[in-house]
Amino acid sequence: MSFSVLVTNRDRYFLPYNALREAQSEFRRGCHPVKARLQQKIEQERVVSGKNNMATVTREEIQQFREQLRNYPEAIAALDAIQECDGYVEDAVTLLMMRETGKEPDRGVHEWLQKCRTAICQEDVKEALESGFIAPAIEPLAISTGFPPGTATALGILAFKIGIKKLCDSPSSEP
Repeated sequence: MSFSVLVTNRDRYFLPYNALREAQSEFRRGCHPVKARLQQKIEQERVVSGKNNMATVTREEIQQFREQLRNYPEAIAALDAIQECDGYVEDAVTLLMMRETGKEPDRGVHEWLQKCRTAICQEDVKEALESGFIAPAIEPLAISTGFPPGTATALGILAFKIGIKKLCDSPSSEP
């Protein structure tokens, strides 16, 4: 399948060629086709998982993370995505995965979080995240999972918001 690039004033999306015309048309009408598809996927995941309570980050928390992560450009991009998603971390993880890989995600956020679980529950990473320090977790998460650094950052923040103890002590099938 060949892909084309849809460039908006802020983002670049890789779409199957046959979807490009439709996306451009919708975008001109004020619709945001990729964002709409992502929202639909996220909503489906909420229904399937039975969880409607999404982890959110306040503007103050985002600012604190910015201070902490100021030397990590990919982490700052992740914080921008979280802010763009009105603080909804799970939405931002999906958006980042799409931006960083150029593909529409085929898995849900909680599956990705489970993939990170081994790295998150390592003693040094666990201690850092429990204290709200995201920076020490980015590299171990990215290396152990193969996720891009921005996605790893957002997943670290999501783990922090869910609760490290809850994540590490729960059965592997649920965060």
